[in-house]
Amino acid sequence: RFQSDVERSGTGSLLLWPADVRRLVHSWQRRGGIGTLTEIMNDDVASRVDEVNAERRRRATLAPEVSVRAAEDLSIVSMLTREHRCFGSRSTDNERETGFLVRDALPGLPPAQAKEVIESSLFVDDGEGSRRLHHRTAQEFLAARGVMRLMGTQPGGFDLVSLFVRPSPAGLVIPASLR
Repeated sequence: RFQSDVERSGTGSLLLWPADVRRLVHSWQRRGGIGTLTEIMNDDVASRVDEVNAERRRRATLAPEVSVRAAEDLSIVSMLTREHRCFGSRSTDNERETGFLVRDALPGLPPAQAKEVIESSLFVDDGEGSRRLHHRTAQEFLAARGVMRLMGTQPGGFDLVSLFVRPSPAGLVIPASLR
């Protein structure tokens, strides 16, 4: 029955890795069916944020909802800059690689917490010290959810420019990795 539900719902493209299948089976069993794409994606994000090894759990400082909001913001920046790779920092190993710096996209989070976000199971290694969202569908979903969150929390609507412009002694600037 599970396989026929997957085929009927068109969610097979979400099953790239064995862990993806395990998460979808768990969601399917809990719901008694596949559910909507929104339900599947919400379940996937929640399970990935909760999925931590003992070492990460011991040193975790962020509440799951903060991690998800940060992942939403990173997804928005990624979609708008068309850069899917993010870096915790630049080094001689990755200085020529394309991508953006997490600190530029999440200026309100201390570096250790920003690192905690991109080390969650929502992100995967992408070579040369970079990370990216585990699946393009998840990136699009989190970006859309983040935009909806921002639209609902800012009086008069949502200003996309506020995601990119930062105050500096010289005035308002866009960090180089977000240009």
